[in-house]
Amino acid sequence: MWWQWGLGLCMLAFVVLAACAVRLMRDAGSSMRRTVQILEDVERQVKRSGEESERLLRASTAVVEELQQRMRAADPWLEAAAEAGTAAKRLSRSMQEAASSVERTVQEAQRALEGSRDTVGDVVELTTAGLHLWQRWQASRQAKPKECREHDSTEKR
Repeated sequence: MWWQWGLGLCMLAFVVLAACAVRLMRDAGSSMRRTVQILEDVERQVKRSGEESERLLRASTAVVEELQQRMRAADPWLEAAAEAGTAAKRLSRSMQEAASSVERTVQEAQRALEGSRDTVGDVVELTTAGLHLWQRWQASRQAKPKECREHDSTEKR
């Protein structure tokens, strides 16, 4: 009888074990279904993200291409601006050289003028003295014929 009781307990343990296994299998199936559903949701989200990334990549590529075209179009302007800058620099250098040359010429003229002021003053004085002498000589020449005429007329009397 003890063996019958042992066999009954074994059968009961088997039935409980089977029931637990069935419940475990149901829970595992339910978990698997939820996992599959979550994975499908994740797959849809990844697919949407991929599509959005692809659209964004296309838009970015279009923007970059447009920017490259605009930069290519602006290159001649930038080169022209660089050339204008170079020309302006050359012009500035030429103007500085011309200004330096004019300044040196003015300084040399000032030095020459300062040196020749005395000479010019002497020339003016000599010219003035010469004019005075010439005027006196002219006056004395004109006075001599009158004196001679007066002298001749007094002698004739």
